[in-house]
Amino acid sequence: MSQRVSIYGYPSIVFSLCNNILIINSAFLFLFINNLYYLPFKIIFKFFEINMWANYVGLFLLIFFNFYIILFKFYASKNLDWETLILLYFSFFGLFLICYTIDFISFFLALELFSLPTYILISSKTYSPKSTEAGLKYFILGSFFSALLLFGISCVYFVTGTTNFYSLESLLFLPWCSKEELLILGIICIITNFCFKSSAVPFHIGTPDAYEGAPLIITMYLNVFPKIPIFTIYLNIFHKCFSNYIHIYSSIIITSGLLSIIWGSCLILTQHKTIRLLTYSMIANTGSFLLPIALDDIYTIALFFVFLFIYSVTMFIIFGVLVCLRSVSLNTYFDKTSNLINLSFSNMGLAVVMSISLFSLGSIPPVAGFFGKYIYLLGILDFNAVIVALFIVLCSIFTIFVYLRLVKLMFFTSEKYSWNFYKTIPMSVALCLSVTSVASVLIVFLPGFHYIFLVNIVFMFYF
Repeated sequence: MSQRVSIYGYPSIVFSLCNNILIINSAFLFLFINNLYYLPFKIIFKFFEINMWANYVGLFLLIFFNFYIILFKFYASKNLDWETLILLYFSFFGLFLICYTIDFISFFLALELFSLPTYILISSKTYSPKSTEAGLKYFILGSFFSALLLFGISCVYFVTGTTNFYSLESLLFLPWCSKEELLILGIICIITNFCFKSSAVPFHIGTPDAYEGAPLIITMYLNVFPKIPIFTIYLNIFHKCFSNYIHIYSSIIITSGLLSIIWGSCLILTQHKTIRLLTYSMIANTGSFLLPIALDDIYTIALFFVFLFIYSVTMFIIFGVLVCLRSVSLNTYFDKTSNLINLSFSNMGLAVVMSISLFSLGSIPPVAGFFGKYIYLLGILDFNAVIVALFIVLCSIFTIFVYLRLVKLMFFTSEKYSWNFYKTIPMSVALCLSVTSVASVLIVFLPGFHYIFLVNIVFMFYF
């Protein structure tokens, strides 16, 4: 590993690389925003497609990756080396490419470009046996499911002779009488990989250990960034390629989604470690995210993406607060929920931001998480799935008690806990968290917010 040479408390190489990445990303973001509305609705290359919805997902990734780099620079002062930042950038580039791919070959390569660095990043805490074990376990599981995905793609190619999404859409418009069993096997393998990448039960094996063993800033990256690109590309695959086989994959997805909601909502009640609590919360929410895919209705999917976007912003804020607490506190093993006791007396700003995010995660009004889940449930009810919607609401009520308990620990507890802050939070980090927390409250009230999401998802699927 690189030798640590500090400048004002930061390792010099990491400090320089973060600044350079911020400058490059900001320049690219400026060009991206200026040309966003001048692009036609669709430009198709051989392996990639530029469309309006992919552009909005890419814009979201770029903005929040800039915020993430600011937090990374703050966190890395005593925890990480410059190699970690290089691997993160490669992984992020893979996520960015996933949004634009329209071929199974480019999709597999982009997915592996995202996945392979994450195995190293999870085990980058070299002094921790738990991190090494988590990285190795996740690498073995990830390799197995990647091989399963490649086998599924091979089955589809063997039957149809193509890997392009649009070619498959025209070829699989009608059921295949010959070799249909092999095609169905390929579809099941692809769905299984999707459930693993989204951490859905029972394919969530290794995810809680991996997220707990990884450095906190890496856990934040894995929790916030992959969800929207992965759901975007797999929805593209299911809708374009396999819509005629919805009777096969819908039952698998609904079963996995309901199991994820039950498993995550039950285990979150017994967690006393912050990272595992948030991980099981993510698994429970993933179950809700899976259900609209099985319905294959464009309006419900559009409402689901609004909910997913709000969820990603909320998780970014929560992990941003935890990164700040881990970086400024002398308590290096800040991992239990009891560590949040009396946070409001030591830093009221972080306690308020954390509380807003927990209310949003628990779908408590008037924050954005409530409105996101509300319009998502309206989309579910359009299919008369009253039992499923009621099931989601009941499980959400159970998880609300957990989030309210965390708020109680921060504001309303008589126990004593001494916070030892040895440095202040930089203005850039405080501004980053403030902007995102305000956005999590006000974003649903912005004019045209729902219109932007609904219209562009319709363009993504039908034009």
